[in-house]
Amino acid sequence: MNDNIRLIIYSALGGFVASFVYLIVAYVLDFIMKANTSNLVSLLITAFINFILQFKTFMKRKKANTNILIKYIITTILDIIGTQVGVMYLLKHKDYYSKKLPNYLKEHYNTIVRIIISTLLFFLVSFPLRKYWVFI
Repeated sequence: MNDNIRLIIYSALGGFVASFVYLIVAYVLDFIMKANTSNLVSLLITAFINFILQFKTFMKRKKANTNILIKYIITTILDIIGTQVGVMYLLKHKDYYSKKLPNYLKEHYNTIVRIIISTLLFFLVSFPLRKYWVFI
């Protein structure tokens, strides 16, 4: 299998696990606090889990060093900011965008928004930065 395809698949699987944790934690926290706050808390928890999974994907048998950790933290901050801004925008305009969903999905608007934004950022930001900058 092509090494790039293998990395995409493994990174996506790690991201899927982390995203699943993100969605579950955010969903539960939505009942306790405002959606914007629950989103940020969930993103921070997920960042730690995702680092472990992505490190194992990209750094087979290598040890973490300060350079990798700093680059990963920068990438994670960009990812968290991008996700938070995207989710906050769509939550702020929920009345407008939720009308575009089928009725049976409207009650899950927050989760759907999180899935869409996270998926877009994975392909546009997270994976390219990890592959070509963080874990080189």
